Amino acid sequence: MGPERTLGEALTDRLMAGPETQKALGARLGVSQAQISKWKTGSALPSGTYDLGLARFLGIEIDEYDRLIGGTRRKKAPPTE
Repeated sequence: MGPERTLGEALTDRLMAGPETQKALGARLGVSQAQISKWKTGSALPSGTYDLGLARFLGIEIDEYDRLIGGTRRKKAPPTE
């Protein structure tokens, strides 16, 4: 298995593929463009309210979406001693 992807990486790739923009995705989900940006950079994670909408936008099943969220959390976690 390859390196673990994050939600931010998946969002960035999908938005770059077009045609939807951060602003349009935010409008569809009912959040600001700034919130989408935070999800892309990993500075914030979406609440469960947005899971299904984001999975649909990414064109993936919810279990794959859960793996993206898990990868994001693991990459943000501080190293253990």
